Amino acid sequence: MNTDQYKHIVKQAVESGTALDFSFINDPRYKSTLAELEREKTPAQTTVAVAEPENILTAPGSGEPGPLTEQEAISIVQKLVAQDAAYEEPTTSDEMIEELRDAGEHRGTTLSISRIKEIVKQYAPDAPHRNETPRKDEPNYFYPAELESLVKSGIATFEDGYWLVNRCEKCGQFRNECCGRVLAVPAVRQDEKTLTAFGRQAVGLDPIKPPKQPKTLEEIQQDKIQNLPENPWWNSFRGVDELQGNGTVKMYIENFLPEGATLICGLPKEGKSFLALSVAKALTSGQPLFGRRGFEVPEIVPVLYLAAESGDGALKLRCKKMGITNDKTRFICRTLSQGLMLGLDDPQIEALMKDMRPIVILETLIRFNDGKDEDDASENRKLAQAIFHLIALGARAVIGIHHSRKDLNKANPSKEAAVRGSGDGLAMVDAVWLVMQDERLYQHGKGANEIDVVGWGRDFNPMPMRLALTKKAPKDVPAGTITYAPGVISCIDAGDFEWVDNRRVQARRQELTQTVEQLLTENPSMVLKGPGGLIAKTGHTEWEVRKALRSLGYCRTRGGKMGATTWTRATSQQEHGVSA
Repeated sequence: MNTDQYKHIVKQAVESGTALDFSFINDPRYKSTLAELEREKTPAQTTVAVAEPENILTAPGSGEPGPLTEQEAISIVQKLVAQDAAYEEPTTSDEMIEELRDAGEHRGTTLSISRIKEIVKQYAPDAPHRNETPRKDEPNYFYPAELESLVKSGIATFEDGYWLVNRCEKCGQFRNECCGRVLAVPAVRQDEKTLTAFGRQAVGLDPIKPPKQPKTLEEIQQDKIQNLPENPWWNSFRGVDELQGNGTVKMYIENFLPEGATLICGLPKEGKSFLALSVAKALTSGQPLFGRRGFEVPEIVPVLYLAAESGDGALKLRCKKMGITNDKTRFICRTLSQGLMLGLDDPQIEALMKDMRPIVILETLIRFNDGKDEDDASENRKLAQAIFHLIALGARAVIGIHHSRKDLNKANPSKEAAVRGSGDGLAMVDAVWLVMQDERLYQHGKGANEIDVVGWGRDFNPMPMRLALTKKAPKDVPAGTITYAPGVISCIDAGDFEWVDNRRVQARRQELTQTVEQLLTENPSMVLKGPGGLIAKTGHTEWEVRKALRSLGYCRTRGGKMGATTWTRATSQQEHGVSA
């Protein structure tokens, strides 16, 4: 709608006293259009129009009073708005309401006070309130009436579009000069009607609150620290003094089994499972591991043995050999004979953890990993989370039987090669024990089966040890004793590993070295193998004899009468040919 059309509609409404739609009244052109209509009237008309609001006690067009109608009330408000546009002092909304109310009381009307207020608000939306009458020197600055005394005293001032009051920074009093620095603070909100909290204090509506000195960053941080125990999460964590234990690593088997996760690793068929059962025997009986001093068991602990690669028969045979207790409250197990192995998150296992709080042995660890790739870090992390979940539910420790890498160097083993798979397996455990069979001594079953056990600990230093599963039969072996090879009997059948004293091993090696040196001194041409050779004469394995020769520095020279060679000591192998 263009301006001419808009003016025409407004003019018709004013002349006929018809109420305009709300959109016409809120149009920015409304006031200017009414002012223009007033100027177009003749002086007489203007006089009548201006004077009309003062004569609203009588009905228009007659000298007799008549009821005040809603249409007439709207017309009166519109004329007052038009009149205000032509003069500097506008009629307040309160004055309009009072005039219409007086007319209604004098002439009678069906309009309620609330409806009269709605008419004034709708058709004179910009009319000021009585307490917002502009000051003569600053006609555009309005303020609540409560602030008038402070404005006159100069304590309240208008700056940059805001009414401000001077407030003492030290005591909070509202003065231009006081005991502390005086700062100007907002007294009226942006609506120019409502007092701020400072404004209410300044005019006496609210008590004056002395300002608090701002806290330093250190004081704020200290307050936060002091309030920490009030947080709901506080008791879900522990301080050092609240931690259980005596400040040392809890060991379920001294110098061998700490709390947490432990791995028993090794190549296939080298004694890992027997070592795990020996641990179970010690835990459930309270007897020292291997029957050795230094491997004491502080308290009897129940064991849950999960055999994911064997049935009842194989496990029962091993347990009987090791002398594992029949008490199910101390040793409880599950094998494949009972069906598929339960997952570590199975509700039955979780309930068992809470009720028995056992040490869990997993044979083998990889069977409890949902993934298929041991080198996948994400899959190993899931397995680690499952193990830690068992511990959180009540398991005192978890022992996993695990394979080593095929490239394991037994002469110089490393922790990385001891544990097959991703390095995450090493990161999660508290101890690793590596089982290594002495293959040269074992000779594919012809000799004794001894294992070297070396370890790595997070919070303790494992000592290497040597254990025997089978040994050389003594001369007075009882009749009927089962032999695993000519002259070789089982230690496990007797109930456990047999400890191999390192001092005895060293003495045996030293004795061999002396014997080899004596034989070669007497006969430098003695052969290594065959009847009458060094191996037959000493009664030791080829590997042990060769090791003794190397330690003595012997090598064989090339050539000789009829192809014979002699053993000589040499400073370098290049000078004398082939070494031992």
